[in-house]
Amino acid sequence: MEVRPKSLIKEVLLYAAGYRIALECNLTENSDNEAIPKVSSQVVDKGIRFFAEFIKQYPKSIHADDAAYYLSKLLIKKGKYEVAASILLDIEKFGNEDFEYPAQELYLSILGKLGNKNITTFLNKEFKPKNQFKKAIIEKIVLSKSDKDVLKSIENISESELKIHGYFLLSDKIIQNFRFQEALKYANQALYILSRSGISIDKNEYNYYNQSLLDIVYKCQAMQDLNSKKYHSIDDFHKLAIDFRRKKFDYLLSEFVIKKGLVYAKANKIPYDYLLYLYILIYKERDFAEVEIIINEYLQKFPKSRYLDDALAEVIYSASYVFENTEKAEYYFSKLITFYSSGNAVDNSYDWIASIYFQNCQYCYESDVEKCVLERKKSCERAKKLYLELITKYPYTRFARSGTDNLIEINRILPKIESECKEMNTYYEDNEN
Repeated sequence: MEVRPKSLIKEVLLYAAGYRIALECNLTENSDNEAIPKVSSQVVDKGIRFFAEFIKQYPKSIHADDAAYYLSKLLIKKGKYEVAASILLDIEKFGNEDFEYPAQELYLSILGKLGNKNITTFLNKEFKPKNQFKKAIIEKIVLSKSDKDVLKSIENISESELKIHGYFLLSDKIIQNFRFQEALKYANQALYILSRSGISIDKNEYNYYNQSLLDIVYKCQAMQDLNSKKYHSIDDFHKLAIDFRRKKFDYLLSEFVIKKGLVYAKANKIPYDYLLYLYILIYKERDFAEVEIIINEYLQKFPKSRYLDDALAEVIYSASYVFENTEKAEYYFSKLITFYSSGNAVDNSYDWIASIYFQNCQYCYESDVEKCVLERKKSCERAKKLYLELITKYPYTRFARSGTDNLIEINRILPKIESECKEMNTYYEDNEN
């Protein structure tokens, strides 16, 4: 069949030839990503030639951006990352927007293979999604590259808002590695650009950066002040750990301060029971094994601490509410009510452990119906006992009020569960006879 040079048929056939190879290589958006076909290098080279020729001959085609995208994928398959990146950077010039976002995502996936020059070119380009995607690129750079390479990339960015974002992420990363002087330097650099550049920036964005950077500056300065002291009171560590945890929501830094305080307290033979309590507060939703280590040290070394009932209550919360380990929750609850029954955290503990049983009383996820009914009955009875004790001992607390409501529900559910148990017993007795 003879095809005229400028005919639509030639355009379609050339694109189809490249697309067939893209399909063979499993590179199209409709391909099964789990399949990894073995395609020869020569076939990949053919696909590259087809798509490159298509772009050259038909740059205004509605399929030109598709061809550029698949060409980049084939080049990546050949390990030609810089060439692929240069095509992805210019994909928007083909006019059709279908593949602009996938092209940016593909660029993001090969970021670790590219040099700083290519990345800087990308960040300084103008394209439609603009800063949101560029910020994602910067975030990946900060997380995946060395601080030296990150700094080079940030310094070469021309757009002020992106520069601020880069310095902010870098300082936040560095402070999590407890390098406070460096973090302070980059946070101040970002604040300087924010205040002096006169950039047009959304008010909410401005407030976010300003407050986040000021928080980093505060944390760095607070840690530098702490480190500069030769002698401390234990309160220096208490106050800073609480401040980082409750006001700045920085659990990692709070943990760092507590550990530092524990080392100082042990070396100087200063009581550190409150620091152990703070340590439990940090770990209670993260690692119950660590919580157990801390509370056992607490019980052994500070059995008369005024914070111990609160510490045990937090352990009970961790075991019951967070990790749903009723056995551990019961174990520490028995210690609390046996040795520290006059503490101010006992009512909380009653409520936490009773609530877990109340939940198990209502729902059961066991596939074994018989076992499920028996477990629900057992949970209802335990929850009822705990709520009755709670209401009797602490009648004027908010926990007693919620406990009363739950007790009404238990009294409604329990007879039905008991009836189911009787029916099952009758069924088994009849079958035995």
